[in-house]
Amino acid sequence: MLAAYVVSKHRPALMSAATIIFATALLWGSAAQPAQGVALNLGDIVAVVQNSGNVYVVNPTTGTRSLLSSGGALFNPFHVLVDNHGQIFIPERSGGAHGPGIVHVTPGTGSSSLLSPISFPLSLAAESSGSLIVGNFSSQLFRVDLQTGKNTLLTTLSGLYDIQDIDIDTRGRYVVLDAGGKVARFDPATGQQTIVASGGQFQNPSDLVIRANGDYLVANQNVLLDINPVSGQQQIAFTSAAPIYWLALQDQNTLLYADSNRTIWRLNLLNNQSQSITTFPSGVDVTRIAVYVPEPAAISTFMVCSVALLVRSSRRNRTRKG
Repeated sequence: MLAAYVVSKHRPALMSAATIIFATALLWGSAAQPAQGVALNLGDIVAVVQNSGNVYVVNPTTGTRSLLSSGGALFNPFHVLVDNHGQIFIPERSGGAHGPGIVHVTPGTGSSSLLSPISFPLSLAAESSGSLIVGNFSSQLFRVDLQTGKNTLLTTLSGLYDIQDIDIDTRGRYVVLDAGGKVARFDPATGQQTIVASGGQFQNPSDLVIRANGDYLVANQNVLLDINPVSGQQQIAFTSAAPIYWLALQDQNTLLYADSNRTIWRLNLLNNQSQSITTFPSGVDVTRIAVYVPEPAAISTFMVCSVALLVRSSRRNRTRKG
């Protein structure tokens, strides 16, 4: 699965640092600035701003922020994902220039266009086939064809408030984080829905990623919860001084997260040592972060085609009805 089709919801070694792109980016800029495009490089961070629709790229080493796209089809985004060809997809909740749906942003030009109209989309994941899986405010799951933009309703999940995040495990099952404090799993092959974890330590959880060992990491206020995918057992994996909002896996032992102070951090999951990468100005409402990590099959394709990839974006403010 793509943790950073992010980066969503979303990061390995390719041809060269100049050719390959690892992105989780957000730059401070005016909503009036035109789309301009930014080249993505391996390890970069991509971030989306909710209150302006701006998309930024952050250098993970220097913390330098660059504006990638502004306005256009984006007005009230909530997620970000980069596919194996370096194209960026963002759920636009309320409208922009073309109404709610999945927006495609081209890194090189910064241009944005509505790919597929969907009511109040909130989360994104990428299937190995290349299709997008979208979750919306009505707890519906859609599949979007990237070639045609056609969306197909797969199911409406029961007992959930809204789909805060989606990830896909190694068996192709959709792992869903509910803003009401649940982790659910849906198997598209069988149509079975399972509640993996609920209650316990959940307090307004905001984001989820799946580790290489299969465990789920959930941003949950000031703590990072490790959820056993079989038993649903919750354990505190890390505690932060400020609430943790958005997550993106850089590799199996390195997590990027954005906190309530608008700072993006790098966390070593083996020793829980963290290092700040950049802090955004006051007033910037980051609505997800993403890191580029293509799957092994995508790496060889990238080396042949010399294509770059990007990852997910960050944000806080939990969605409310109305």
